Amino acid sequence: MRTVFYIKEGEEYIPISEYDDNFLSSLAYGDHLLSIYPGGSSRRKITPAFAPLIAAGRYAREPITSALANATKWKLSRNPVTPEQEVAWEALNKAFGETSQQLTWQSASDVAEDAINAMIKESEMLLLHPTVRHAYEEFMLVCKLSKEQND
Repeated sequence: MRTVFYIKEGEEYIPISEYDDNFLSSLAYGDHLLSIYPGGSSRRKITPAFAPLIAAGRYAREPITSALANATKWKLSRNPVTPEQEVAWEALNKAFGETSQQLTWQSASDVAEDAINAMIKESEMLLLHPTVRHAYEEFMLVCKLSKEQND
């Protein structure tokens, strides 16, 4: 289904953007980069950067741990939480000990997304070094050749 969005300028309606759910549903299996810009859009099939992600995972333990700790930090289901409410909640948890439970927390998917984003950030920093970038490009070439040979 195609939907056109309009704005009203005076007595006239001017089309400003389009949405086509058939187009989005027609993406082939794999990873894609969608670019939307005034007057158009583009779609490209891409190869995810697995090598820098793996390198980031090995060398970015602390940022990943920090991202996971922040992602899984407890929150009251009613936001925002005041400093007084946070102190009271901590006191309640301390009083109940191991029997207390968090009221809400992020989903496993959200936590994984935060960890992946931390790894991507670290890999981008690693790839700024020319030697690392060259090694990554060679790694991706060997992976592509191996995949073509196995297919």
